[in-house]
Amino acid sequence: MKCAYSENGNSKCQFEHIEHIKNVLHLSVLADGKWWCPFHAPSYDKDGHPTEKGDWPDIYRKSIHEKILELREDALAKQEKLDLSGVVFPGDADFQDVEFPEVDFSHARFEGRADFKNTSFIGEFTRFRNTQFGGEANFEEAKFSGSFADFRDTEFSEKVFCIKTRFDGDASFRDALFYQSTTFQDSRFIRNTSFRGVEFKEDAFFPRTEFNGNTSFLGAQFNEAVSFRDANFNHIVRFRNAQFKGNARFQYVQFSRGQSDFRNARFNKKAYFTNSTFSISGTLFRKTEFNRIADFQNTQFNGAANFQNAKFNENARFKDSQFKLWARFIAAQFRGHADFTSSGNNTEIDAFQDEVYFDGAKFLDNANFNNRKFQQSTNFRECFFHKAPRFHNCSLHQETDFADARFLDTSSPGSAMAYRTLKQDMEEKRARQEQLVFYALEMKCRRSEEKRKFLKFISWLYEATSDYGQRIFLPLAWLAFFFLFFALIYAAYFKVLLNLDAASILPQSLRFSIKQIVRPFGVFTSSFPDGIFGKIPPTSLLSLPLIIAATLQSFLSLVLLLLSGLAARWRFKIG
Repeated sequence: MKCAYSENGNSKCQFEHIEHIKNVLHLSVLADGKWWCPFHAPSYDKDGHPTEKGDWPDIYRKSIHEKILELREDALAKQEKLDLSGVVFPGDADFQDVEFPEVDFSHARFEGRADFKNTSFIGEFTRFRNTQFGGEANFEEAKFSGSFADFRDTEFSEKVFCIKTRFDGDASFRDALFYQSTTFQDSRFIRNTSFRGVEFKEDAFFPRTEFNGNTSFLGAQFNEAVSFRDANFNHIVRFRNAQFKGNARFQYVQFSRGQSDFRNARFNKKAYFTNSTFSISGTLFRKTEFNRIADFQNTQFNGAANFQNAKFNENARFKDSQFKLWARFIAAQFRGHADFTSSGNNTEIDAFQDEVYFDGAKFLDNANFNNRKFQQSTNFRECFFHKAPRFHNCSLHQETDFADARFLDTSSPGSAMAYRTLKQDMEEKRARQEQLVFYALEMKCRRSEEKRKFLKFISWLYEATSDYGQRIFLPLAWLAFFFLFFALIYAAYFKVLLNLDAASILPQSLRFSIKQIVRPFGVFTSSFPDGIFGKIPPTSLLSLPLIIAATLQSFLSLVLLLLSGLAARWRFKIG
Protein backbone atom coordinates (compact mmCIF):
# COMPACT_ATOMS: atom_id res chain seq x y z
CA MET A 1 0.00 0.00 0.00
CA LYS A 2 1.39 3.41 -1.00
CA CYS A 3 2.54 5.60 1.88
CA ALA A 4 0.78 8.95 2.30
CA TYR A 5 4.19 10.56 2.87
CA SER A 6 4.58 10.66 -0.91
CA GLU A 7 1.37 12.68 -1.24
CA ASN A 8 2.42 15.57 1.02
CA GLY A 9 4.73 17.33 -1.40
CA ASN A 10 7.63 15.07 -0.43
CA SER A 11 9.65 12.75 -2.57
CA LYS A 12 8.65 9.14 -2.90
CA CYS A 13 8.58 7.18 0.37
CA GLN A 14 12.08 5.73 0.66
CA PHE A 15 10.87 2.64 2.52
CA GLU A 16 8.48 1.22 -0.07
CA HIS A 17 11.15 -1.18 -1.36
CA ILE A 18 11.73 -2.72 2.07
CA GLU A 19 10.27 -6.19 2.05
CA HIS A 20 10.65 -7.24 5.62
CA ILE A 21 10.31 -5.46 8.92
CA LYS A 22 9.73 -8.10 11.50
CA ASN A 23 6.56 -7.76 13.52
CA VAL A 24 5.39 -4.50 11.89
CA LEU A 25 5.64 -4.98 8.11
CA HIS A 26 1.93 -5.61 7.86
CA LEU A 27 1.05 -2.68 10.14
CA SER A 28 0.24 0.10 7.74
CA VAL A 29 -1.20 2.89 9.88
CA LEU A 30 -4.39 4.79 9.19
CA ALA A 31 -4.21 8.44 10.27
CA ASP A 32 -6.39 11.34 9.17
CA GLY A 33 -7.98 9.17 6.51
CA LYS A 34 -4.68 8.17 4.90
CA TRP A 35 -2.48 5.11 5.02
CA TRP A 36 1.12 5.44 6.13
CA CYS A 37 4.10 3.11 6.23
CA PRO A 38 5.27 2.26 9.76
CA PHE A 39 8.25 4.63 9.44
CA HIS A 40 6.37 7.77 8.39
CA ALA A 41 3.15 7.10 10.23
CA PRO A 42 2.37 9.78 12.82
CA SER A 43 1.76 8.80 16.42
CA TYR A 44 -1.06 11.36 16.73
CA ASP A 45 -3.65 12.57 14.26
CA LYS A 46 -4.34 16.22 13.52
CA ASP A 47 -6.74 16.41 16.49
CA GLY A 48 -4.10 15.15 18.91
CA HIS A 49 -5.57 11.67 19.37
CA PRO A 50 -3.21 8.66 19.34
CA THR A 51 -3.11 6.67 16.12
CA GLU A 52 -2.46 2.94 16.03
CA LYS A 53 1.27 3.74 16.04
CA GLY A 54 0.82 5.84 19.15
CA ASP A 55 -0.55 2.80 20.94
CA TRP A 56 2.12 0.37 19.73
CA PRO A 57 3.66 -1.95 22.31
CA ASP A 58 7.36 -1.61 23.03
CA ILE A 59 8.24 -4.57 20.84
CA TYR A 60 6.92 -2.80 17.74
CA ARG A 61 8.81 0.37 18.57
CA LYS A 62 11.96 -1.61 19.12
CA SER A 63 11.56 -3.27 15.72
CA ILE A 64 11.49 0.14 14.00
CA HIS A 65 14.72 1.21 15.70
CA GLU A 66 16.42 -2.11 14.94
CA LYS A 67 15.52 -1.79 11.27
CA ILE A 68 16.87 1.76 11.13
CA LEU A 69 20.14 0.59 12.70
CA GLU A 70 20.25 -2.17 10.11
CA LEU A 71 19.74 0.38 7.33
CA ARG A 72 22.51 2.50 8.87
CA GLU A 73 24.96 -0.41 8.79
CA ASP A 74 24.06 -1.19 5.19
CA ALA A 75 24.50 2.47 4.06
CA LEU A 76 27.77 2.71 5.97
CA ALA A 77 29.12 -0.42 4.33
CA LYS A 78 28.12 0.80 0.86
CA GLN A 79 29.19 4.40 1.65
CA GLU A 80 25.76 5.58 0.59
CA LYS A 81 23.50 8.32 1.93
CA LEU A 82 21.04 7.23 4.58
CA ASP A 83 17.67 8.86 4.02
CA LEU A 84 15.64 9.03 7.24
CA SER A 85 13.72 12.16 6.29
CA GLY A 86 10.20 12.34 7.68
CA VAL A 87 10.61 9.34 9.96
CA VAL A 88 8.58 9.41 13.16
CA PHE A 89 10.59 7.69 15.90
CA PRO A 90 8.20 6.25 18.49
CA GLY A 91 9.49 6.17 22.05
CA ASP A 92 13.17 6.75 22.85
CA ALA A 93 15.77 6.61 20.07
CA ASP A 94 19.16 5.33 21.18
CA PHE A 95 22.04 5.98 18.78
CA GLN A 96 24.84 6.11 21.34
CA ASP A 97 28.37 5.22 20.21
CA VAL A 98 27.35 4.49 16.62
CA GLU A 99 28.65 5.89 13.34
CA PHE A 100 26.49 7.45 10.67
CA PRO A 101 27.34 7.97 7.01
CA GLU A 102 25.83 10.97 5.30
CA VAL A 103 22.37 11.04 6.84
CA ASP A 104 19.21 13.05 6.38
CA PHE A 105 16.85 13.44 9.37
CA SER A 106 14.99 16.35 7.78
CA HIS A 107 11.33 16.66 8.86
CA ALA A 108 11.79 13.66 11.16
CA ARG A 109 10.20 13.57 14.60
CA PHE A 110 11.61 12.01 17.75
CA GLU A 111 8.69 11.28 20.06
CA GLY A 112 10.86 10.40 23.06
CA ARG A 113 14.44 10.98 24.09
CA ALA A 114 16.92 11.15 21.22
CA ASP A 115 20.33 9.99 22.41
CA PHE A 116 23.29 10.68 20.11
CA LYS A 117 25.94 10.58 22.84
CA ASN A 118 29.40 9.91 21.43
CA THR A 119 27.88 9.43 17.97
CA SER A 120 30.09 10.05 14.92
CA PHE A 121 28.60 11.66 11.82
CA ILE A 122 31.29 11.02 9.22
CA GLY A 123 29.34 11.87 6.08
CA GLU A 124 29.83 15.06 4.11
CA PHE A 125 26.39 16.37 5.13
CA THR A 126 24.30 15.72 8.21
CA ARG A 127 20.78 17.11 8.06
CA PHE A 128 18.34 17.67 10.89
CA ARG A 129 16.48 20.43 9.09
CA ASN A 130 12.89 20.97 10.28
CA THR A 131 13.34 18.05 12.65
CA GLN A 132 11.19 17.90 15.78
CA PHE A 133 12.61 16.62 19.04
CA GLY A 134 9.68 15.83 21.33
CA GLY A 135 11.90 14.69 24.21
CA GLU A 136 15.41 15.45 25.38
CA ALA A 137 18.09 15.68 22.71
CA ASN A 138 21.52 14.50 23.79
CA PHE A 139 24.52 15.17 21.52
CA GLU A 140 27.14 14.93 24.25
CA GLU A 141 30.59 14.24 22.76
CA ALA A 142 29.03 13.73 19.33
CA LYS A 143 31.28 14.53 16.39
CA PHE A 144 30.18 15.99 13.06
CA SER A 145 33.14 15.38 10.74
CA GLY A 146 31.57 16.49 7.46
CA SER A 147 31.44 19.90 5.84
CA PHE A 148 27.93 20.83 6.99
CA ALA A 149 25.69 20.04 9.96
CA ASP A 150 22.23 21.40 9.21
CA PHE A 151 19.82 22.06 12.12
CA ARG A 152 17.88 24.87 10.45
CA ASP A 153 14.27 25.34 11.59
CA THR A 154 14.65 22.51 14.07
CA GLU A 155 12.37 22.42 17.10
CA PHE A 156 13.61 21.14 20.46
CA SER A 157 10.70 20.66 22.88
CA GLU A 158 12.77 19.61 25.89
CA LYS A 159 16.34 20.00 27.13
CA VAL A 160 19.26 19.89 24.73
CA PHE A 161 22.75 18.70 25.68
CA CYS A 162 25.66 19.49 23.37
CA ILE A 163 28.50 18.97 25.83
CA LYS A 164 31.95 18.58 24.27
CA THR A 165 30.28 18.30 20.88
CA ARG A 166 32.51 18.94 17.88
CA PHE A 167 31.47 20.42 14.53
CA ASP A 168 34.34 20.16 12.05
CA GLY A 169 32.46 21.84 9.22
CA ASP A 170 29.89 24.58 8.98
CA ALA A 171 26.99 24.32 11.41
CA SER A 172 23.63 26.03 11.12
CA PHE A 173 20.90 26.31 13.73
CA ARG A 174 19.23 29.15 11.89
CA ASP A 175 15.65 29.82 13.05
CA ALA A 176 15.78 26.85 15.43
CA LEU A 177 13.48 26.89 18.45
CA PHE A 178 14.60 25.68 21.90
CA TYR A 179 11.75 25.38 24.40
CA GLN A 180 13.75 24.30 27.44
CA SER A 181 17.27 24.88 28.75
CA THR A 182 20.04 24.34 26.22
CA THR A 183 23.68 23.53 26.90
CA PHE A 184 26.59 23.84 24.45
CA GLN A 185 29.23 23.51 27.15
CA ASP A 186 32.86 22.90 26.01
CA SER A 187 31.74 22.40 22.41
CA ARG A 188 33.86 23.31 19.38
CA PHE A 189 32.70 24.86 16.14
CA ILE A 190 35.64 24.65 13.75
CA ARG A 191 34.16 26.59 10.83
CA ASN A 192 31.30 29.01 10.28
CA THR A 193 28.36 28.76 12.68
CA SER A 194 24.91 30.28 12.41
CA PHE A 195 22.35 30.76 15.17
CA ARG A 196 20.63 33.48 13.21
CA GLY A 197 17.00 34.02 14.20
CA VAL A 198 17.19 31.30 16.85
CA GLU A 199 14.95 31.52 19.92
CA PHE A 200 15.86 30.16 23.34
CA LYS A 201 12.74 30.20 25.49
CA GLU A 202 14.66 29.13 28.60
CA ASP A 203 18.28 29.31 29.75
CA ALA A 204 21.07 28.87 27.21
CA PHE A 205 24.62 27.95 28.24
CA PHE A 206 27.74 28.22 26.08
CA PRO A 207 30.55 28.12 28.69
CA ARG A 208 34.04 27.43 27.33
CA THR A 209 32.62 26.92 23.85
CA GLU A 210 35.02 27.63 21.00
CA PHE A 211 33.87 29.31 17.78
CA ASN A 212 36.69 29.25 15.23
CA GLY A 213 34.87 30.52 12.16
CA ASN A 214 32.44 33.35 11.55
CA THR A 215 29.63 33.15 14.09
CA SER A 216 26.20 34.69 13.71
CA PHE A 217 23.54 35.27 16.35
CA LEU A 218 21.80 37.90 14.21
CA GLY A 219 18.30 38.52 15.56
CA ALA A 220 18.65 35.74 18.12
CA GLN A 221 16.25 35.88 21.04
CA PHE A 222 17.26 34.77 24.53
CA ASN A 223 14.15 34.77 26.71
CA GLU A 224 15.95 33.75 29.89
CA ALA A 225 19.53 33.82 31.15
CA VAL A 226 22.36 33.16 28.71
CA SER A 227 25.99 32.47 29.51
CA PHE A 228 29.04 32.56 27.24
CA ARG A 229 31.49 32.60 30.15
CA ASP A 230 35.03 31.67 29.07
CA ALA A 231 33.89 31.19 25.48
CA ASN A 232 36.29 31.93 22.63
CA PHE A 233 35.27 33.65 19.39
CA ASN A 234 38.21 33.36 17.01
CA HIS A 235 36.67 35.21 14.09
CA ILE A 236 33.83 37.62 13.29
CA VAL A 237 30.87 37.31 15.65
CA ARG A 238 27.53 39.02 15.14
CA PHE A 239 24.87 39.61 17.79
CA ARG A 240 23.24 42.43 15.85
CA ASN A 241 19.54 42.91 16.72
CA ALA A 242 19.76 40.14 19.31
CA GLN A 243 17.34 40.30 22.25
CA PHE A 244 18.60 39.37 25.72
CA LYS A 245 15.57 39.22 28.03
CA GLY A 246 17.40 37.59 30.95
CA ASN A 247 20.84 38.15 32.42
CA ALA A 248 23.57 37.93 29.77
CA ARG A 249 26.98 36.72 30.93
CA PHE A 250 30.04 37.26 28.74
CA GLN A 251 32.65 37.16 31.52
CA TYR A 252 36.18 36.17 30.50
CA VAL A 253 35.15 35.78 26.86
CA GLN A 254 37.95 36.01 24.31
CA PHE A 255 37.00 37.79 21.11
CA SER A 256 40.36 36.83 19.65
CA ARG A 257 40.13 37.83 15.99
CA GLY A 258 37.58 39.58 13.85
CA GLN A 259 35.04 42.23 14.70
CA SER A 260 32.38 41.80 17.39
CA ASP A 261 29.05 43.24 16.30
CA PHE A 262 26.37 43.97 18.93
CA ARG A 263 24.63 46.75 17.00
CA ASN A 264 20.99 47.34 17.93
CA ALA A 265 21.12 44.52 20.46
CA ARG A 266 18.92 44.91 23.51
CA PHE A 267 19.78 43.75 27.02
CA ASN A 268 16.67 43.85 29.22
CA LYS A 269 18.49 42.67 32.32
CA LYS A 270 22.09 42.70 33.51
CA ALA A 271 24.84 42.43 30.92
CA TYR A 272 28.23 41.22 32.18
CA PHE A 273 31.33 41.62 30.01
CA THR A 274 33.79 41.73 32.91
CA ASN A 275 37.35 40.56 32.21
CA SER A 276 36.57 39.95 28.55
CA THR A 277 38.96 40.76 25.71
CA PHE A 278 37.91 42.26 22.39
CA SER A 279 40.18 41.87 19.37
CA ILE A 280 42.12 44.52 17.50
CA SER A 281 39.45 44.41 14.79
CA GLY A 282 37.17 46.32 17.15
CA THR A 283 33.70 45.99 18.56
CA LEU A 284 30.40 47.63 17.67
CA PHE A 285 27.76 48.50 20.26
CA ARG A 286 26.08 51.21 18.17
CA LYS A 287 22.46 51.84 19.20
CA THR A 288 22.70 48.99 21.70
CA GLU A 289 20.33 49.35 24.64
CA PHE A 290 21.24 48.28 28.17
CA ASN A 291 18.14 48.48 30.37
CA ARG A 292 19.91 47.26 33.50
CA ILE A 293 23.53 47.27 34.65
CA ALA A 294 26.11 47.14 31.84
CA ASP A 295 29.29 45.78 33.38
CA PHE A 296 32.53 46.16 31.41
CA GLN A 297 34.89 46.21 34.39
CA ASN A 298 38.43 45.05 33.60
CA THR A 299 37.44 44.57 29.97
CA GLN A 300 40.16 45.00 27.38
CA PHE A 301 39.34 46.75 24.11
CA ASN A 302 42.33 46.07 21.86
CA GLY A 303 40.60 47.64 18.87
CA ALA A 304 38.18 50.50 18.35
CA ALA A 305 35.24 50.52 20.78
CA ASN A 306 32.15 52.03 19.21
CA PHE A 307 29.24 52.79 21.57
CA GLN A 308 27.74 55.56 19.44
CA ASN A 309 24.06 56.22 20.27
CA ALA A 310 24.11 53.44 22.87
CA LYS A 311 21.64 53.72 25.74
CA PHE A 312 22.68 52.85 29.28
CA ASN A 313 19.43 53.03 31.23
CA GLU A 314 21.06 51.99 34.50
CA ASN A 315 24.65 51.99 35.77
CA ALA A 316 27.43 51.63 33.20
CA ARG A 317 30.63 50.19 34.65
CA PHE A 318 33.89 50.63 32.75
CA LYS A 319 36.15 50.63 35.79
CA ASP A 320 39.72 49.57 34.92
CA SER A 321 38.73 48.86 31.31
CA GLN A 322 41.54 49.23 28.78
CA PHE A 323 40.96 51.26 25.62
CA LYS A 324 43.94 50.74 23.30
CA LEU A 325 42.43 52.34 20.19
CA TRP A 326 39.81 55.05 19.84
CA ALA A 327 36.65 54.90 21.92
CA ARG A 328 33.48 56.45 20.56
CA PHE A 329 30.53 57.27 22.84
CA ILE A 330 29.02 59.91 20.54
CA ALA A 331 25.40 60.74 21.49
CA ALA A 332 25.35 57.93 24.05
CA GLN A 333 22.89 58.23 26.94
CA PHE A 334 23.90 57.37 30.50
CA ARG A 335 20.84 57.39 32.76
CA GLY A 336 22.64 55.78 35.69
CA HIS A 337 26.12 56.13 37.12
CA ALA A 338 28.77 56.18 34.38
CA ASP A 339 31.91 54.77 35.99
CA PHE A 340 35.08 55.14 33.91
CA THR A 341 37.39 55.24 36.91
CA SER A 342 40.68 53.46 37.20
CA SER A 343 42.60 52.19 40.19
CA GLY A 344 45.53 54.45 39.32
CA ASN A 345 48.05 51.65 39.80
CA ASN A 346 48.72 50.66 36.19
CA THR A 347 49.64 53.18 33.49
CA GLU A 348 48.39 50.99 30.62
CA ILE A 349 45.06 50.20 32.26
CA ASP A 350 44.58 53.77 33.46
CA ALA A 351 44.96 55.29 30.02
CA PHE A 352 42.68 55.98 27.12
CA GLN A 353 45.54 55.31 24.71
CA ASP A 354 43.87 56.78 21.65
CA GLU A 355 41.23 59.38 20.84
CA VAL A 356 38.03 59.49 22.89
CA TYR A 357 34.74 60.91 21.64
CA PHE A 358 31.79 61.79 23.86
CA ASP A 359 30.26 64.39 21.50
CA GLY A 360 26.63 65.03 22.41
CA ALA A 361 26.58 62.36 25.11
CA LYS A 362 24.11 62.80 27.96
CA PHE A 363 25.08 61.97 31.52
CA LEU A 364 21.90 62.05 33.60
CA ASP A 365 23.63 60.84 36.76
CA ASN A 366 27.18 60.79 38.11
CA ALA A 367 30.00 60.61 35.57
CA ASN A 368 33.27 59.51 37.12
CA PHE A 369 36.65 59.54 35.34
CA ASN A 370 38.92 59.56 38.40
CA ASN A 371 42.54 58.47 37.85
CA ARG A 372 42.15 58.18 34.08
CA LYS A 373 44.92 59.29 31.72
CA PHE A 374 43.77 60.72 28.39
CA GLN A 375 46.77 60.29 26.09
CA GLN A 376 45.15 61.60 22.89
CA SER A 377 42.55 64.19 21.99
CA THR A 378 39.34 63.96 23.97
CA ASN A 379 36.04 65.40 22.85
CA PHE A 380 33.21 66.36 25.20
CA ARG A 381 31.57 68.83 22.81
CA GLU A 382 27.87 69.48 23.42
CA CYS A 383 27.73 66.98 26.26
CA PHE A 384 25.04 67.26 28.94
CA PHE A 385 26.22 66.70 32.49
CA HIS A 386 23.25 66.67 34.86
CA LYS A 387 25.65 66.14 37.75
CA ALA A 388 29.14 67.53 38.11
CA PRO A 389 31.60 65.09 36.47
CA ARG A 390 34.55 63.82 38.50
CA PHE A 391 38.02 64.08 36.94
CA HIS A 392 40.10 63.91 40.11
CA ASN A 393 43.71 62.84 39.59
CA CYS A 394 43.16 62.74 35.84
CA SER A 395 45.62 63.67 33.14
CA LEU A 396 43.73 65.43 30.38
CA HIS A 397 45.25 65.82 26.92
CA GLN A 398 46.01 69.27 25.52
CA GLU A 399 43.31 68.69 22.90
CA THR A 400 40.47 68.24 25.37
CA ASP A 401 37.37 69.97 24.07
CA PHE A 402 34.41 70.97 26.27
CA ALA A 403 32.96 73.43 23.72
CA ASP A 404 29.20 73.97 24.16
CA ALA A 405 29.04 71.34 26.90
CA ARG A 406 26.31 72.00 29.44
CA PHE A 407 26.82 71.52 33.16
CA LEU A 408 23.50 71.62 34.96
CA ASP A 409 24.61 70.75 38.49
CA THR A 410 25.56 73.54 40.90
CA SER A 411 24.24 72.15 44.17
CA SER A 412 25.11 68.48 44.69
CA PRO A 413 27.72 67.58 47.36
CA GLY A 414 31.25 67.72 46.01
CA SER A 415 30.28 69.59 42.84
CA ALA A 416 32.43 72.64 43.71
CA MET A 417 35.53 70.46 44.08
CA ALA A 418 34.69 68.64 40.85
CA TYR A 419 34.65 71.90 38.90
CA ARG A 420 37.71 73.18 40.75
CA THR A 421 39.69 70.15 39.58
CA LEU A 422 38.78 70.89 35.98
CA LYS A 423 39.51 74.60 36.45
CA GLN A 424 43.00 73.87 37.74
CA ASP A 425 43.70 71.49 34.88
CA MET A 426 42.60 74.09 32.33
CA GLU A 427 44.72 76.69 34.11
CA GLU A 428 47.80 74.50 33.72
CA LYS A 429 47.06 74.19 30.00
CA ARG A 430 46.45 77.97 29.65
CA ALA A 431 42.98 77.15 28.32
CA ARG A 432 41.50 80.46 29.48
CA GLN A 433 37.99 80.05 28.14
CA GLU A 434 37.54 76.60 29.66
CA GLN A 435 39.16 77.82 32.86
CA LEU A 436 36.57 80.59 33.14
CA VAL A 437 33.74 78.13 32.49
CA PHE A 438 34.77 75.88 35.35
CA TYR A 439 35.59 78.85 37.59
CA ALA A 440 32.05 80.14 37.06
CA LEU A 441 30.58 76.75 37.83
CA GLU A 442 32.69 76.48 40.98
CA MET A 443 31.48 79.92 42.11
CA LYS A 444 27.85 78.96 41.55
CA CYS A 445 28.34 75.82 43.62
CA ARG A 446 30.00 77.77 46.41
CA ARG A 447 27.17 80.31 46.37
CA SER A 448 24.65 77.54 46.94
CA GLU A 449 26.73 76.45 49.97
CA GLU A 450 27.33 79.97 51.30
CA LYS A 451 25.48 80.79 54.53
CA ARG A 452 26.25 84.55 54.66
CA LYS A 453 23.57 86.41 52.74
CA PHE A 454 25.74 89.40 51.84
CA LEU A 455 28.41 87.26 50.17
CA LYS A 456 25.67 85.24 48.50
CA PHE A 457 24.23 88.49 47.09
CA ILE A 458 27.65 89.71 45.85
CA SER A 459 28.20 86.40 44.10
CA TRP A 460 24.78 86.66 42.48
CA LEU A 461 25.56 90.18 41.25
CA TYR A 462 28.85 88.99 39.75
CA GLU A 463 27.00 86.29 37.84
CA ALA A 464 24.19 88.62 36.73
CA THR A 465 26.52 91.31 35.40
CA SER A 466 29.26 89.27 33.70
CA ASP A 467 28.60 85.55 34.34
CA TYR A 468 31.71 85.45 36.55
CA GLY A 469 33.90 87.10 33.94
CA GLN A 470 32.88 84.90 31.02
CA ARG A 471 30.84 87.48 29.10
CA ILE A 472 32.56 90.51 27.57
CA PHE A 473 29.43 92.16 26.21
CA LEU A 474 27.04 91.41 29.07
CA PRO A 475 28.45 94.28 31.21
CA LEU A 476 28.20 96.57 28.17
CA ALA A 477 24.58 95.56 27.75
CA TRP A 478 23.97 96.49 31.38
CA LEU A 479 25.86 99.77 30.75
CA ALA A 480 23.51 100.60 27.89
CA PHE A 481 20.51 99.72 30.04
CA PHE A 482 21.64 102.02 32.87
CA PHE A 483 22.47 104.76 30.36
CA LEU A 484 18.86 104.80 29.18
CA PHE A 485 17.45 104.26 32.67
CA PHE A 486 19.28 107.27 34.15
CA ALA A 487 18.56 109.36 31.04
CA LEU A 488 14.85 108.89 31.80
CA ILE A 489 15.43 109.95 35.40
CA TYR A 490 17.30 113.05 34.24
CA ALA A 491 14.55 113.86 31.74
CA ALA A 492 11.93 113.74 34.48
CA TYR A 493 14.11 115.95 36.69
CA PHE A 494 14.71 118.49 33.96
CA LYS A 495 11.04 118.65 33.06
CA VAL A 496 9.82 119.27 36.61
CA LEU A 497 12.52 121.59 38.00
CA LEU A 498 14.26 123.28 35.10
CA ASN A 499 11.22 124.20 33.03
CA LEU A 500 12.97 123.26 29.79
CA ASP A 501 10.99 123.13 26.57
CA ALA A 502 9.85 119.66 25.54
CA ALA A 503 12.08 119.53 22.45
CA SER A 504 15.29 120.01 24.41
CA ILE A 505 14.58 117.70 27.38
CA LEU A 506 15.52 114.43 25.67
CA PRO A 507 18.78 115.63 24.04
CA GLN A 508 19.88 117.32 27.26
CA SER A 509 19.14 114.22 29.40
CA LEU A 510 20.94 111.89 26.97
CA ARG A 511 23.93 114.21 26.84
CA PHE A 512 24.05 114.45 30.62
CA SER A 513 23.81 110.62 30.93
CA ILE A 514 26.70 110.18 28.48
CA LYS A 515 28.85 112.58 30.52
CA GLN A 516 28.54 110.33 33.58
CA ILE A 517 30.09 107.51 31.52
CA VAL A 518 32.89 109.38 29.76
CA ARG A 519 33.58 111.73 32.71
CA PRO A 520 32.49 109.81 35.81
CA PHE A 521 31.89 111.81 38.96
CA GLY A 522 31.87 115.01 36.89
CA VAL A 523 29.16 116.40 39.17
CA PHE A 524 31.89 117.06 41.71
CA THR A 525 34.02 119.14 39.35
CA SER A 526 34.25 122.95 39.63
CA SER A 527 31.91 123.55 36.74
CA PHE A 528 28.93 121.77 38.25
CA PRO A 529 28.23 123.93 41.36
CA ASP A 530 27.84 127.02 39.15
CA GLY A 531 24.37 125.70 38.43
CA ILE A 532 22.96 123.18 36.00
CA PHE A 533 22.46 125.09 32.78
CA GLY A 534 22.38 128.21 34.91
CA LYS A 535 18.96 127.34 36.38
CA ILE A 536 19.74 126.07 39.89
CA PRO A 537 21.84 127.95 42.42
CA PRO A 538 24.85 125.99 43.63
CA THR A 539 23.66 126.22 47.23
CA SER A 540 20.18 124.85 46.48
CA LEU A 541 19.21 121.40 47.80
CA LEU A 542 17.28 120.86 44.59
CA SER A 543 20.50 119.66 42.96
CA LEU A 544 21.01 116.89 45.54
CA PRO A 545 18.84 114.18 43.84
CA LEU A 546 20.60 114.88 40.57
CA ILE A 547 24.03 114.59 42.22
CA ILE A 548 23.06 111.28 43.84
CA ALA A 549 21.73 109.85 40.58
CA ALA A 550 24.77 110.99 38.61
CA THR A 551 27.14 109.59 41.25
CA LEU A 552 25.37 106.22 41.24
CA GLN A 553 25.47 106.06 37.44
CA SER A 554 29.17 106.96 37.43
CA PHE A 555 29.92 104.22 39.95
CA LEU A 556 27.92 101.59 38.07
CA SER A 557 29.47 102.62 34.76
CA LEU A 558 32.99 102.28 36.12
CA VAL A 559 32.22 98.86 37.60
CA LEU A 560 30.63 97.57 34.39
CA LEU A 561 33.46 98.85 32.21
CA LEU A 562 35.92 97.22 34.58
CA LEU A 563 34.06 93.89 34.41
CA SER A 564 33.99 94.02 30.62
CA GLY A 565 37.71 94.81 30.54
CA LEU A 566 38.53 91.98 32.92
CA ALA A 567 36.51 89.55 30.86
CA ALA A 568 38.33 90.64 27.70
CA ARG A 569 41.67 90.32 29.47
CA TRP A 570 40.89 86.76 30.59
CA ARG A 571 39.63 85.80 27.15
CA PHE A 572 42.74 87.03 25.31
CA LYS A 573 45.36 86.55 28.00
CA ILE A 574 48.44 84.64 26.86
CA GLY A 575 50.68 84.23 29.91
